[in-house]
Amino acid sequence: MSVAGESLALGVIGFGRVGAALASALHAAGHPVAAITARSEAARERAEVTLPGTPVMSPQEVAQAAGLVFVTVPDDAIGPTVAELAGVWRPGQVVAHASGALGLA
Repeated sequence: MSVAGESLALGVIGFGRVGAALASALHAAGHPVAAITARSEAARERAEVTLPGTPVMSPQEVAQAAGLVFVTVPDDAIGPTVAELAGVWRPGQVVAHASGALGLA
């Protein structure tokens, strides 16, 4: 992933099945994964298997570390998660969610 030829460091907030699959596929395609969140023991184990050595950080730290952030938390947590990070997002940063049930708003 790049903007104007520059590689964007990826961050994934929510390392469940979707977040893990997305991050793993992008990493395998050569895109750097800067950091992820993994709150549960299962998510931390999944991270160690799929992206060993990738920093596991808080959502705020992931948002600060990455130019492209995927929010892959459960649908009902997307709004609160993004709102919680309102003061962390910066101009030029790309943020996407992976919900098929929610629109762009």
